[in-house]
Amino acid sequence: MHIIQSPADAFCLPVSPVQQLQLVNELTECADSSLTVATTLWEETRTQLLYLLPSEEEHLSEELTTYLHHLTCNAEYVIRLDDSLFLALTILSDSGQGFYLLFPFSATFTGAAELIAMAEPSGF
Repeated sequence: MHIIQSPADAFCLPVSPVQQLQLVNELTECADSSLTVATTLWEETRTQLLYLLPSEEEHLSEELTTYLHHLTCNAEYVIRLDDSLFLALTILSDSGQGFYLLFPFSATFTGAAELIAMAEPSGF
């Protein structure tokens, strides 16, 4: 499992360079594609992204399971980055704190199938 605290850290995730660029484009879209503005926004709202690897689903903490349940019930949006990766967002508090989840098509956590079914294609 990889947790990042800044959109720029997406370049450190173990995904292809094309997926990294597409992910950064999605994460910075609300900030006029500015990595600096998006990073500041993430810091102010304590937003983070979790990349859930398939082999890790069997050993999820109770806290993470609670976050995933919240996400599946309250997804702001779900985007299909490509045929293998999805990006979902949920808002956790009135302050705008967000929680992104990057997960594979093979995900089996409760609600994954519903998130995949509602995914829209990436705009990039």
